[in-house]
Amino acid sequence: EFAPGAAVFRTGEAADALFLIAQGRFEVLLPAPGQLPQRLSTLCPGMYFGELPLASGQHRSADVIARDGGACWRVPFVVIEAGLKIRLLSTIASRLAERLAEQARVQRLVV
Repeated sequence: EFAPGAAVFRTGEAADALFLIAQGRFEVLLPAPGQLPQRLSTLCPGMYFGELPLASGQHRSADVIARDGGACWRVPFVVIEAGLKIRLLSTIASRLAERLAEQARVQRLVV
């Protein structure tokens, strides 16, 4: 369980698990030096986060904060069976493709 405002993890931390939201809302924030963090998304029960390092093997790329408090199930990467891991990696790839397409659309609007 996480109190309101508590960090689940911070940018740059080692990653060895993903999280399934049981209750509450969680914000994904991108910190920027000397500026307020940019909110990337707000997640609700039934959603998950922290899955990107499963594909990349890298450290955390954003902060995740319990907005109003909440609870999550922590799922270590090592216990995810191969079939589920393949489905998760496919979902990660689809989500990244959607994000890239959205960024390209926004850049066309700005230019």
